[in-house]
Amino acid sequence: SDPANAAWQRDLSVSLNKLGELAVAQGDLAAAARSFSEGKTIIARLAASDPANAAWQFDLGISNERLGDLAVAQGKLDEALVFHTARKAIIARLSASDPANAAWQRDLAVSHFKLYQFAKAKGDVAMVEAELRACFTVLDAMKQRSLHMDPQMANVYEQLAGMFGS
Repeated sequence: SDPANAAWQRDLSVSLNKLGELAVAQGDLAAAARSFSEGKTIIARLAASDPANAAWQFDLGISNERLGDLAVAQGKLDEALVFHTARKAIIARLSASDPANAAWQRDLAVSHFKLYQFAKAKGDVAMVEAELRACFTVLDAMKQRSLHMDPQMANVYEQLAGMFGS
């Protein structure tokens, strides 16, 4: 009823992502793709209208991540790589704007780790090392700043510290 209402548009985008997640859980990947794509279209429009709005930028990154994960489930690794690279670029900008934001730093480390997984699946040795090293760099900076690291990330950090040193 009010397409100019940015808050409602953002809520609709989030709802579409939730419906996409439900469709994935039910095994309906085509419905998931429709929901995720529609949600991304909405949030991309909002993010473009206000590039300084960190919440909308973050939501756009989430939409890219959902579409990337869906592409992986469909065996479309090249498509997934595009979405996850876009996600990483967004979260890299956000994390650089607020190095004390542990959640954004964690998300950046996860983005690097997902790209490492793609590189490994494709046999890209140079990218494997670059993404693992970048993941370690983010986690090491979190440790140096005494930012909270959940147990899973702490475990990844310890494994990577064994490879790259700290």
